[in-house]
Amino acid sequence: MAGTPDNELLSSTSDQEETSMSNSRPVYSPRRINQDIRLCTITRTHEKDTYGIEITSCPIELFYSIRILPSGNKKLSNAALAGVKPNDRIVEINDESVDLRTLEEVVQLLQETKYPQPLILLVTNAETYDYYRHHDKQIHSKLPNVRKLSNRVEKRIVSSPLDGLRKTNSLMDLHLPKPTTTHRNIPRTSFNQIKSENSLVNVCKGDLATQNVDVIVVSSSSQFLFDSICQAGGTDFTNAYNAEVKKKPGRSLISIKADGKLTSKQVYFLPWTERFDHLMLSASIQKFVSDAITEAANDKFRSMAFPAIGCGLYGYSIDLVARTMTTEAYQQSLKHRINVSFVIQPQRMDVFETFRNQIDSIIPKQLFEVKSTTIKNGSIEVIKGDMTKQKVDVIIASSSSGFLLKTILNAAGADVSTAYNNELKNRPNAILIETPGGALFCKRIFFVKWEPNHDPQTLRISLTDMVSTVIQSAISHKFTSIAFPAIGCGNLGCSVNIVVETLVFEMKKCLLKRQLPWTVKFVIEPSQQNVYDEFWTQVSKKQDDLDQQCLYEIPSTWETSTDNKMRFELSPNTREFQEVKQKFNDAMHVLAKEIIRIERIQNERWYVQYLAHQKDFKSRLNNDTERRLFHGCPEQAANSIITDCFNRSHAGANATLYGVGAYFSSHATFSHSYANPNSNGERRMFIARVLIGKTTPGDSSMKTRPVGFDSTTDGNHIFVIYHDAQAYAEYLITYK
Repeated sequence: MAGTPDNELLSSTSDQEETSMSNSRPVYSPRRINQDIRLCTITRTHEKDTYGIEITSCPIELFYSIRILPSGNKKLSNAALAGVKPNDRIVEINDESVDLRTLEEVVQLLQETKYPQPLILLVTNAETYDYYRHHDKQIHSKLPNVRKLSNRVEKRIVSSPLDGLRKTNSLMDLHLPKPTTTHRNIPRTSFNQIKSENSLVNVCKGDLATQNVDVIVVSSSSQFLFDSICQAGGTDFTNAYNAEVKKKPGRSLISIKADGKLTSKQVYFLPWTERFDHLMLSASIQKFVSDAITEAANDKFRSMAFPAIGCGLYGYSIDLVARTMTTEAYQQSLKHRINVSFVIQPQRMDVFETFRNQIDSIIPKQLFEVKSTTIKNGSIEVIKGDMTKQKVDVIIASSSSGFLLKTILNAAGADVSTAYNNELKNRPNAILIETPGGALFCKRIFFVKWEPNHDPQTLRISLTDMVSTVIQSAISHKFTSIAFPAIGCGNLGCSVNIVVETLVFEMKKCLLKRQLPWTVKFVIEPSQQNVYDEFWTQVSKKQDDLDQQCLYEIPSTWETSTDNKMRFELSPNTREFQEVKQKFNDAMHVLAKEIIRIERIQNERWYVQYLAHQKDFKSRLNNDTERRLFHGCPEQAANSIITDCFNRSHAGANATLYGVGAYFSSHATFSHSYANPNSNGERRMFIARVLIGKTTPGDSSMKTRPVGFDSTTDGNHIFVIYHDAQAYAEYLITYK
């Protein structure tokens, strides 16, 4: 541990004081943590005598802790008599720091202690160890309040029945890690979850104060946790707690609105009384968990986070605590449909692994069904399973499902939650927000803004636009696998038939007409058998209209390319260049001083999609509604548009006055205001072919086109479209 000693940090209380303190409700006031640092001198009575300890290691955080071994018919082992306690952290061995040492090096230090030389251990409890690490302070034997203890050899029985059972003269038993596992190969964020119906129980490593949940639960009997939460909450939070305690002195659960640096909505302070009888201990833990979840359900909360109680100073069996807490949480989450997380301190790998194993042991033993079919070069799978366990490039989450949104954010981790909230704050009108995958098995997460609707036509339109947005964003990342939840098939009251039919049809159309080699997964909750059946019915159904490939002709002016080139600079001597230049100059008047170049865009995939829309518009409207319109943008956006078209996921970055979509204008001078210059003073503007269809006046509340219309307008020169393939960027003009 790097840092300098800080003697002011030190204070000490006896074990009896710590125990009595835990039995009363604290009124918070800032205070120093009680220190428990001991220099223990352990002496063996003869060469074959043992120290009576077991060393365990945490390969990720590189700390070493102690388990007191049984000692046959002796009441206490040598180590216990010398003041060593279960789960102590080892700081020094014979004046040598073990910080950053490997387990093999620690073992060597221990083995170098030869009889009759005593073994001198500088140890501390987990709470003190964590506190010093958090404040970047050093624990060492010269600190003034270090307690110096030793075992009384003359009063001990000098032989141990365990000695005869050992085949070697080893000084202590060691838990060696598997040879193939090193701390460099273990991820620093680990996550495990169980799920049944719509309930979720998970365990993660982190800080309880930073959990993005509705409620965090604090054992008011844990002084260290209590202090840290109050400090994170700030003065107003602390005052509110103290006032509530005085107002309701007999109430066991104190609920305070979160404040300060706390990211939850509410904090529950709940006392927990330790018990040394295993049955009574289990009962007290069950009551602690049950009371908190019941209160959260009554308060209409949907997610909460617990600490692992009793695994610190009390030294209770981690197995018993983990088994009791996870089992009770699982049963209560099924009853109340609440998302429950257990948050473990990052350095307590022993606790984390035990909780994870306990959660694994209570997973319902049900088989997750998977059915799939091939669509051209790709495939569509229908899966009963857990959305957060899908191993794909991108996972889709919808803003309409608060439960799924929180589930994915909790599973992905705090960094993803922070990234999502920052994007939401900076781009409140964004159609799509993307974040890294975090602790999930995906590269990215797409959070799509989608609103359910009971009108069948509006519902189909919104789903079609949503799928189009997702597809374009996935293409821009060159992703080849994607997982959708059953959007709108839960408690939103939408028609399941319309939702499933539209989602499947749009994905089939994408795979067929774009010939994408994708794997598309529709992930259904195991309890939603009817939804699963409907998805498979639609996926397995033959679509004759989709099997007919569009016949099209590329423009005669297009040039042949063998390297997927999309940008072709026009020669100023050609008629094509002069026509585009004339149209641009007529529209720009005197704003454009110089045309640097004109490029023709040859994105065949996008062009085919545009032609398919054009054919549909003509058939439906009996009229050609195509317009040549302008679209100005910065250089980086222009490069993205050429490969990914007018992607709606970026809608809302600039204008939203007439709807949240892609904006075009018949007035180049208007589009010029959005063509921000680069460092060389160069601006960029597209001339695009746009299908305006049937248009209607728009406003900022419109996230999709109104029923019966294809675009929105200002009634003059501005047109807003809501489908990426409804426009095609034909030419890019670079000018000053």
